[in-house]
Amino acid sequence: MRSGAVVMTGAVLLVFGLMAGGILGHVATPPVVTTTGTDHLYLTVAFDPYTGLDQYFPANFTVPANVPVLITITNYDNGSNTIPSGFNQVRGTVGGTETLTNATVSGQAVSSVPADQVAHTFTLDASPYGVNVPIPAADRQTPTVVTFTVVFTTTGQFVWHCEAMCDDAAMTTPGFMMGTVSVVGA
Repeated sequence: MRSGAVVMTGAVLLVFGLMAGGILGHVATPPVVTTTGTDHLYLTVAFDPYTGLDQYFPANFTVPANVPVLITITNYDNGSNTIPSGFNQVRGTVGGTETLTNATVSGQAVSSVPADQVAHTFTLDASPYGVNVPIPAADRQTPTVVTFTVVFTTTGQFVWHCEAMCDDAAMTTPGFMMGTVSVVGA
């Protein structure tokens, strides 16, 4: 079942990546589904031309329990947004860091992002998780790519959300700046 969900996620991301590549002038790399001992999840944050809102693609996804999940978020949004105090800090990831690649740095591990440079966050505050990953704004020519690893130890469905106030409609509509992480056992 999990491999079917991963393949479907990969197909959706490939289609969106190609669409975003045409719109934004970037060519998306096809997703790598898994690596030995680690699952890899690819998320994209971009402007949805059909709704006019910023959106995570996909917003709902399934991850395995008790396996390191490497999450790569590619952000095409070049605007920064206001965040609540402390949400510029990385927390809940393996090592307490994220790895940042953008127009000025490549593969730099950071534990925080200047608050005035945050475009979005990936925040999963539902118990037992306390994950927060700030995502810097993209350059007009280069997306920002953030990678981090999380080990999800408790099965169930958990709501994640973005804490960067980008747009009222996107912030309150499931599937845009919020979604569901389904953690499943092996």
